[in-house]
Amino acid sequence: MALEPATDNDNDTDTRTLTTTTIPPPNPHPTRLHGRAFYTSLGAPKHILAPMVEHSHLAWRLLVSRHSPKPSMPPSPRPTDPSASPTDPPILSYTPMLHSRLYHSTPSYPHQNFPAAHNTLDGHPQHDRPLLAQFCANDPAAFLASAELISPYVDGVDLNLGCPQGIARKGRYGSFLQDEWPLINSLIGKLHSSRSLSVPVTAKIRIFPDPKKTLAYAKMVLSSGASILAVHGRTREQKGHNTGLADWEAIRHLRENLPPDTVIFANGNILYPGDAQRCLAATGADAVLSAEGCLYNPTGIFLSPDHHPPEHLFPRMDIIAREYLTILRTKILPYTDKGDPVSVKAPVVEPNLTNVKSHLFKLLHALLPRFPDIRARLATSRPVHPRNDAGVDPLRDFEEVVRDVEKVVRDELERNPEEKVVADAAPVQGSVIDGGTGLVKVGEWNCNPGGWVGPKRRRGRAKEEKETGDEGGEEEAEEKEIFGWDIPFYRCQPNFRPLPEEAVKRGAMSASALGKGPSGGAPAADMEMEMAIIERVGRTRKDPQKIDGAVVKRAKVTE
Repeated sequence: MALEPATDNDNDTDTRTLTTTTIPPPNPHPTRLHGRAFYTSLGAPKHILAPMVEHSHLAWRLLVSRHSPKPSMPPSPRPTDPSASPTDPPILSYTPMLHSRLYHSTPSYPHQNFPAAHNTLDGHPQHDRPLLAQFCANDPAAFLASAELISPYVDGVDLNLGCPQGIARKGRYGSFLQDEWPLINSLIGKLHSSRSLSVPVTAKIRIFPDPKKTLAYAKMVLSSGASILAVHGRTREQKGHNTGLADWEAIRHLRENLPPDTVIFANGNILYPGDAQRCLAATGADAVLSAEGCLYNPTGIFLSPDHHPPEHLFPRMDIIAREYLTILRTKILPYTDKGDPVSVKAPVVEPNLTNVKSHLFKLLHALLPRFPDIRARLATSRPVHPRNDAGVDPLRDFEEVVRDVEKVVRDELERNPEEKVVADAAPVQGSVIDGGTGLVKVGEWNCNPGGWVGPKRRRGRAKEEKETGDEGGEEEAEEKEIFGWDIPFYRCQPNFRPLPEEAVKRGAMSASALGKGPSGGAPAADMEMEMAIIERVGRTRKDPQKIDGAVVKRAKVTE
């Protein structure tokens, strides 16, 4: 494959530009699908649980998928029935990122990260599909060896080209490979050209500040043999306090300039129910991934406000936490190996148990500050592996925490019940009742006519412009009070990360680091660009008329 040095652009003189065609080479595997045919075979899903280190294990995949809209089906007027058959096609999910060298060379690693070969439900065709296994890699041979081991349990293998963390820099993987195009070509091409690998290879990337370079990069990845291109609309430097907003327009640029049959997944800015639908419309992508959005609201994040009532868009934390523990008890613990199937000195820990504390901290984030005793109890909770402490409930500590949460929610509802009809909660001025759902539509949010979380609260005053008579003249402005409904502390809701400019004001990040890459070069995105992105993706939410249903600070969370 011919590669030549790129022109000096964005100070990345070592980056290379692909000069060959974007048509992938012939598929050497006679039964392996590629591209859109592969995507269609998965059910053409629109919603995807993104890969998350230590957080997209089986139990969480099951929790998210059982409530999410089904692929190739129109949105249901009501949420998916939790008792639906496990044979119903779930959303597409990714495994947590796996290390390609360790997966095939260290016997204990698969058991502690994706124990599909040990009689678990990981990768089970009726419970955990469709599923992509994501690997970080920098050695084509190791990548292929691990892909071959995991292929019986997944539908495809994904190359992580998006991780921006320091450990990825040190390990030479993730987004720190995006300047090593020949290596990326070898990694993807090794799997695509293999006759022994039965599943396709995909890739997840980040964007460059320059749209032209991003397009050339995407073409190279696809030409190497990637069946699907997942695009996180942030640059490598956008992480931590400098995360900022994902650029949906950059993903739209790829959609408009890559071959029409290219399968593109969009990633970034999915905080609220309805954001996934807006992202699909804005980017033209085939599907949308959510990472942190699924951690804070796992059962409501993909639901559409146009088809679901608010109590399902923002479910109660106590109910979801209880369902999560139930999944662990019924789908994980019965299949947990009580013995030690491999020769390791350290105790073997079921991967789904190691992250229960972290999941509950995120799920309950709006409740815990009000109840420091529950927070302290959760902080000291730990799972118990059945092999290590026989006869002890593995979820004992977490069971106590969830029972406490259930009690405080029950007490709160007794004091302040969620009335379906509240006498003083008339629809907001100018709102429209949707005849299909019976919900009041205000700005970007739907609310029950009676106020689903109790009485309305005054948000402030806003000026409403009015036109004068036929003779013209200046417009008159009339002030009106604005009301809205809070998301109560016991319902699942987003967590917010300040924008970079706000982080600088708070002293959490230096002004010199704002928008800069590791080399300290020119800013990747200055304030004007940041605000332009905010305007494009419609994420400012500063106007109280557009906040009905949620109290929103001007801050964002990344994925």
